[in-house]
Amino acid sequence: MNKIFKKIWSKTQGCMVVVSENAKSEGKNNTTTGIICEDSAEAGVAESKMSSLKRASLSILAVGVLSTMGSNVWADPLIDLAIEVGQLTGTVGGLSTDLGTLTGTVGGLSTDLGTLTGTVGGLSTDLGTLTGTVGGLSTDLGTL
Repeated sequence: MNKIFKKIWSKTQGCMVVVSENAKSEGKNNTTTGIICEDSAEAGVAESKMSSLKRASLSILAVGVLSTMGSNVWADPLIDLAIEVGQLTGTVGGLSTDLGTLTGTVGGLSTDLGTLTGTVGGLSTDLGTLTGTVGGLSTDLGTL
């Protein structure tokens, strides 16, 4: 295996490429010659450190980006079986899915989507603006 390499200009690729020491360049001159380290133990350690560093820096970057994207979002499930996404969503008892702004459930099973939607007891699906259910079974669509 070749241990010595050099960079030459490749007309077909339009850039500098690394080749064996016997290859010839046609065109631009930027020949750099070097020797490749063949100690696999050292290479493995160096590669492992580099990949750990890359992972750590990507994690830090992701946390930084996500921390700057947050706005006035608050969700507070008071039970284990709630999915709440949006602003000021909340559940107290029961099972719920609350998506939107000012959505909430107090007891019962519900799905609240929209703005100012809510359920107090019973089973309901509230979609829209200012929709709500107090007890019983209902599906509310639209406004008010």
